[in-house]
Amino acid sequence: MLDWWIDLPSWLKYGVALLVLAISGVMWIAGWFWPWGWGVGGVLLMAALCID
Repeated sequence: MLDWWIDLPSWLKYGVALLVLAISGVMWIAGWFWPWGWGVGGVLLMAALCID
């Protein structure tokens, strides 16, 4: 199921996860709470850490 994620380079895996978390953080500072962004970013970061 995660074959597409395994084939990506490490910098791209971490970059996508941290980008989603950064967008969520900026939105939170701006006054909007986006729980889906925190969840998706966290799951992608955990997948990058565990698979890498």
